Amino acid sequence: MNLLKRIDTELGADFNLDLFDHYCSYDPLNGACKSYLVSQCEHTVSFPSTQIHFSQGECIWMEISQKYSLNQISQMALNSGFEPISTFTDSKGWFADVVWKAV
Repeated sequence: MNLLKRIDTELGADFNLDLFDHYCSYDPLNGACKSYLVSQCEHTVSFPSTQIHFSQGECIWMEISQKYSLNQISQMALNSGFEPISTFTDSKGWFADVVWKAV
């Protein structure tokens, strides 16, 4: 929803955030997470020089992110000439920031 707010502010559009719902999916086999905004009804969004019509159920594909295990991250580092030297995770271990050093 933040992206629609930015489009309104920066590009002069008039998205009504109440007319969209956030939907995401995660594929545990390949680690792909996809995020969509789904139009809840038929409506039109205006920009300064055009209008975009949305049908009910129409999706805006917002992002795709890829999830990797710590082992996969370490292997990517080694394969590209780096060495992982520190790992910082959240309290649940769901997210990690990994510091690499060039070798």
